Amino acid sequence: MIKTPSASYSILMRVELLTKPGMLGKVTSAIGKAGGDIGAVDIVGFKKDITIRDITVNVADLPM
Repeated sequence: MIKTPSASYSILMRVELLTKPGMLGKVTSAIGKAGGDIGAVDIVGFKKDITIRDITVNVADLPM
């Protein structure tokens, strides 16, 4: 049985990315390839040359 991502199983990832083109795309592509469904992306802060984002990801199941 194939499990599909669901908001019932969502995780919040806080990531710190270099502030340059393509960095967020690399992260979101990796999430998609792993089977995650991105629900939201929010900017929560900045540091020098770094953008801090919260990414909510719906997953098929949570690891035990």
